[in-house]
Formats: sequence, structure tokens, C-alpha cells
Amino acid sequence: MRKFYKSQIVSLIATATDFLITISLKEIAGFPYLSAHMVGITAGGASQFTLNKIWAFKKGKNISNRMIIKFILVWVVGFSLNTSGVWLLTHSFHWNYILSKIIISSVLAVSLNFYFQKEYVFK
Repeated sequence: MRKFYKSQIVSLIATATDFLITISLKEIAGFPYLSAHMVGITAGGASQFTLNKIWAFKKGKNISNRMIIKFILVWVVGFSLNTSGVWLLTHSFHWNYILSKIIISSVLAVSLNFYFQKEYVFK
């Protein structure tokens, strides 16, 4: 259960990184919302991998090619679902991109993220 809580803290940090970059790029730099989202989620994914590896799942400083490939596979699926969901809610339902991002990120965090990080990437 301890890994679960640590992983959730890591997810919050990664999400904060993602949202900070996304909102800054969209609102300050004028990026289109989907481009800003993709940059933000990439930065969040990088922080998530690093913190999960070092702290939540304690895999040390050694990074195997296998671990990186597994993370990239899981991340690409999450990235695709997240980006598609944000686009769908924002474009089709005319929701604010931040609200869309909050909903989609939350659903994916509790439904897929912890399980695949624990049981597949960092096992």
C-alpha cells in the first residue's frame, strides 16, 4: 500500500508539472491548447518516470533499456488516450481545455496509471 501512496504523490507532482507547463504555454505564450497539452504531458511523463523509478518503486539509479521501453509503451498509450480525450471534450463538447484535462487525467490516473507502472514498468 505504501507504493500506492508514493505513486499517487508522484502522479500529483507530474500532473502539476504537466498543468503548469500546459497553462503557461497556452495562456502566456499563446500556443494552441492541444500543442500546449502535448508539451505539458511530455514533461509530466518525464518527471513521473524519474520520481517513480527513484522514490516510489525504488529501482535505484540503474535504468535498463527494457524498463525504458516498457515505460514508453505505457506512456504512449496514456498520451494517446489523454490527448484524444482532451480533444474530444474540448472540441466536440466545447468544454474548457483545463476542465477537459482535469477529467481525463483523473480518469486515467485511477484506472490505468498506477497498475501499469507497478505491475509492468517497475516490476
